Amino acid sequence: MTIALSLFVSVFYRSAQALLESAPTLLCGLIVAGILRRMLTPSDVRRLFGAESWSALPRAWGLGMLLPVCSFGVLPIIVEMRRCGVRNGTILAFALAAPLLNPLSFLYGLTLSEPIIVFSFVLGSLIVSVAAGMLWDRFFDRTSESANEINEMEPQPGPGGKRMLAIFVTAARDVSGPVLRYCIAGWLCAGLLSAVLPAGSLQHAMSHDDPLSPLLMAAIGIPAFVSPMKAMMIVGLMFEHGNSIGAAYVLLVLGAGVNMGLFLWVWISFRDPGERLLGVPFSRRTVVWFALVTGLTLALAYAIESPLYLSPRQENHTHAFDDFTAAFAHSSGMHAFGEAWLKIKERTTAFEAVSLAGLGLLLVVGLALRRSGRDESLEAWLCRRKPIEGAGSVWNMALSPRLLGIFSLIGLAIFAVVGAYVYYPAPDSIFLEMDAQYANAMEATRNNRPEEALRALRRMDDLSRKLQVGVFLRNGGDVPAAASAAADSLRETMEEIHDGLAEDNLDESARHEKASELREAYRRCRLAFQKSG
Repeated sequence: MTIALSLFVSVFYRSAQALLESAPTLLCGLIVAGILRRMLTPSDVRRLFGAESWSALPRAWGLGMLLPVCSFGVLPIIVEMRRCGVRNGTILAFALAAPLLNPLSFLYGLTLSEPIIVFSFVLGSLIVSVAAGMLWDRFFDRTSESANEINEMEPQPGPGGKRMLAIFVTAARDVSGPVLRYCIAGWLCAGLLSAVLPAGSLQHAMSHDDPLSPLLMAAIGIPAFVSPMKAMMIVGLMFEHGNSIGAAYVLLVLGAGVNMGLFLWVWISFRDPGERLLGVPFSRRTVVWFALVTGLTLALAYAIESPLYLSPRQENHTHAFDDFTAAFAHSSGMHAFGEAWLKIKERTTAFEAVSLAGLGLLLVVGLALRRSGRDESLEAWLCRRKPIEGAGSVWNMALSPRLLGIFSLIGLAIFAVVGAYVYYPAPDSIFLEMDAQYANAMEATRNNRPEEALRALRRMDDLSRKLQVGVFLRNGGDVPAAASAAADSLRETMEEIHDGLAEDNLDESARHEKASELREAYRRCRLAFQKSG
């Protein structure tokens, strides 16, 4: 009973963790889908994604790289692309490319991993996403099944407040419809993975010397959920610990790029009606296409393993993959409930809490509209146009859908730049929070309060990485070598303390000694970054 209870709480916690991590990017995906639906016509959307031109697949990759969405956030966008009749291969290329990288995660990886590795992974993502679209177009069909059902003359909402409200209503209807079911399936599957992998079972996995590492990562990454930022964080940790570079690439493409909700959408959307295997609904095209994409990803992973392996040392122990395994030991029992709640509170940042509240509001509105049956009448009202007073003036111009799309992309680029500076604050701002976490870690370590110490150490680790990216942004793409080395040394010290406290093998004398090492490492880190600024 204790084992079953611990597994249940672990599945719940990992599912909730996936929900929290995906909330900001899912909200972004819903807004982008609303913009495509309410600011552009179907023909405009098809032109945006290259229509039938040769540039359709590379364009899908490029647009995907700009959008801060994850493999859940991409769902409402590809649903809208399919409604607009975008070519199937282009949809699938975008679906694979968009969750892999965005400006924030790219900066994160560029600062904390070797640039050659990050740029190679970017090139690899281009190869896989374009090849995914080409394979579908080559072996199956090029046009969308919904292409003949598109209403090119669908009325658009009037400019101003009605257009903004229409985007909100569209996002609410999307999140309360099939998209929600696919997301729940993906969140639950990510939680169920933890029921299969015991706590800490991957701490000695993904070795560079193990030829099965990319295969193991593929088996784990497909059912798991990894946000773009978290994927880059794990890639950085894998580089630091000398893990398999091929496995890191597989993690990015199949871990960040795919979840079971996305796979389920492809399965249902592209299944031939009536196709069955042993009496069960079956999608041959999805299985063949996904097998080809997985095979190509693994082939590239094995090809880059030796040329890109630049790690100075290889360690046999890492916590990089702990989030894929059970969150609690089987002996946790009822204690796991309280621990799960504390961990959820610890992981919920203000950014995630606001995004989750936004998703909740959209869901409530969407369900209310669907249940009342007034969504169609509301849509008719939104699309009812009236003459605009002062139309034609420079302050009240009637913009075409194409211009609206261009301005939306420009706004997205500006948002990405501003978001980078907000997400990665200046060193002085980061050190304000690091000082508080450092004080908590020191006191909890000395007084043998491991849970408090581990929480503070994990937060310090995350802040130390943001610190480097913040300096990178403000120093014109340069982080002094002394500062990087001091940050690495601080993280190594924190990891040693983390392992000792987690395994409960530090006596009072050892705890005080480790606390002294942490004090010295933090002092050096702070001094090095103050000199760099």
